[in-house]
Amino acid sequence: MKRMSRVERANMTKMFSAGALLLLVAACDGDSAPFEDAVEVRDLNLTALLTNAPAISLGERVIAIDQSLQFSVDGRTAAGELVPLSASERQWAVSNASVATIDSNGLLTARGVGEVSVMLEIGGLAAENYVLDVSDATLQAVTQIAGDDTLERCLPGTYRATGTFTDTSVRDLGSVDWTLVNPAAGNARTVSNPDGSVQLTGLNPSVVQLVASVDGAASSLSREVEINDTLMALTISTGLTGLDVGDTLGFVATGTYADDADTTRQIANTEAVDWSIIQGTTFASVSNTAGSRGEVTGLAEGQATLSVRCGDIEDTQMFTVFDGDSSSDELSLSEDSLVLSLSSNVARQLSVSTGTEFDSSNNVSEQVTWSVSNSGILAIDQSNDDFALISAVAEGSTTLTASVSSFDSVSISVTVTDP
Repeated sequence: MKRMSRVERANMTKMFSAGALLLLVAACDGDSAPFEDAVEVRDLNLTALLTNAPAISLGERVIAIDQSLQFSVDGRTAAGELVPLSASERQWAVSNASVATIDSNGLLTARGVGEVSVMLEIGGLAAENYVLDVSDATLQAVTQIAGDDTLERCLPGTYRATGTFTDTSVRDLGSVDWTLVNPAAGNARTVSNPDGSVQLTGLNPSVVQLVASVDGAASSLSREVEINDTLMALTISTGLTGLDVGDTLGFVATGTYADDADTTRQIANTEAVDWSIIQGTTFASVSNTAGSRGEVTGLAEGQATLSVRCGDIEDTQMFTVFDGDSSSDELSLSEDSLVLSLSSNVARQLSVSTGTEFDSSNNVSEQVTWSVSNSGILAIDQSNDDFALISAVAEGSTTLTASVSSFDSVSISVTVTDP
């Protein structure tokens, strides 16, 4: 390798210094994106970028006016590995804005007839131009609906319609009216995407008819999609069982699915299920809007019950909304202490409520985890949601503690005698 001269080394230093200065100036001017992009490229050891149209799109690269395509981007490392990168807040550009426009998140929309190149640069790396043709050819017929033949309940699938045009091209359709035959049955629902595809969610075991229509019924096509019966149960999960008035708490739904080998899978499906407050609507509300499903907001002090549902499968969770004062974390017991007789073998009921004093209207016994400081003295039966049955097992004294997630625990002394 030829050794660099002093002049060459000085010039190289100036080049790197100038680049670093430009990045520093950009960051100081309030636009830190170039600096962050350069750091991303360096940290991932990227040597190339690849822009991609949706995987379901056809290879002819011909789209219609007003059709949209969501582009994605991958980086290639020095080792040849492909790394998916975020397409959001990037320097996307097109060669001819009269033919197509593209936003900073990579969503391209066709505007006029012609050829257009999609360009992207990240941290000094430029992707190869992605060339598209925008055509004003007329659709002759919807010829295919691409997507899975079967879906599992509340695990959505994406479907796209394909059509044949008067210029003989066969391509994805960007403006489609998606419907279901007999939607009143409630076995599935659809949500249309900006790029013309649709998200289909199955709710009950059935066979549904998905219909793609363009420019009226004369250009429509339908296909069957089977919704299978692998969903066994839904569970609402969160680390908290209470929130203050005005606060928002995100709950998570998890589906238990059976497979062919008699084993089960746990899959989060928060965004695909239906959320509602079935009791205590005065005290809380829940979002059922895409992107924020399962987010509960406290409205007033009290107790509410949250429901999550996929078709005919449901789970519920009771929670408490507090007024935000210091007592909101406290628990109280229905007894100050207990004295049990080993010989009488009579169980005592013990309930737990929220607040500084026991209040049966704020009973949270169903959510309690019990513990004892001296094991083997007591038996605890929680088969009833409103109270626990405390029974004597052996003579002695112990401390019985009730705990509820996100609250302070509360304890009482229990003595077991053997007359």
